[in-house]
Amino acid sequence: MGREKYTYENDPICMNDPNCIRMDDPRFEEEILKHPWFNLSTLEKITEFKDNPSGYDVAAPQCVVDEAIKLHEFGVSLGLKTDAFTHGQGGLDVEFFHVGSDESVDIAINPDLTYELCHEKGIGSEYETIREDESISLQEAMDYVKNWVPTPPLVEGRVVKAD
Repeated sequence: MGREKYTYENDPICMNDPNCIRMDDPRFEEEILKHPWFNLSTLEKITEFKDNPSGYDVAAPQCVVDEAIKLHEFGVSLGLKTDAFTHGQGGLDVEFFHVGSDESVDIAINPDLTYELCHEKGIGSEYETIREDESISLQEAMDYVKNWVPTPPLVEGRVVKAD
């Protein structure tokens, strides 16, 4: 997805906020639990991104929101946890993960309804990219998620909001 590795300098949330608690700060997990977005389900987040992208990027068009809802429902049907984030200028990312795993697979939905896939292992700023496709069909991306099984070890203490 052409993402930069996370650093203080490119953190979109904290870039202009000197009081921001960054992901590698020991207080991060405690503080994230207080954030109003943490208490929204993935479906609520996706719906909110249509009208209010919470200060990030631009609002997602209805066609992107509809695709993100379908992907969320697909992930839930497989027993996976999901999360959603804004992506670029009107796109959305749907993240799939198993509770306790340090792996995740993201499918990015671009405003032109093209798709990207990124499979990562690790948490926060310490991760490795296992697979990255900047142009993938929706069916190929869904098949990848369907056949994906995270590799051990599982991680204790991952903060997860149940859907």
